[in-house]
Amino acid sequence: MFTLINPPGIQSNFFLQAQSPKPPLGLAFLAGTLEKLKAEYHLIDAAGLALDRLEPIPNQKGLMQVGLSLDEIVDKIHPKTACIGISALFSILWPATRDLSYLIREKFPNVPIVFGGEHANSLPEECLRTS
Repeated sequence: MFTLINPPGIQSNFFLQAQSPKPPLGLAFLAGTLEKLKAEYHLIDAAGLALDRLEPIPNQKGLMQVGLSLDEIVDKIHPKTACIGISALFSILWPATRDLSYLIREKFPNVPIVFGGEHANSLPEECLRTS
């Protein structure tokens, strides 16, 4: 079982919105490949599953999280998952994505976590150093 995760979005008081409501295409391509291989997978679109939820991000003045909480995402991961892929399209999403990986590691200490998306591809050393 593979788990693919689209993290919650970020919105600020300055009308910046990253991860606006749109399909996570990179994860959709991966899901399509897994489907062709007849591999079991579960896609958790944290932004899409709670589009109407907007909550302040602790210690991040002026930033709001759009979607499921990090704990809710972890709770949705199948207990028998063998690999977890997380997409981080924008660098502004990295802190939440990194924090999500910490929570996942606590609950699934032996399951590989793979980061993808533009941020991970542009700054792989940063991602490895800070996660």
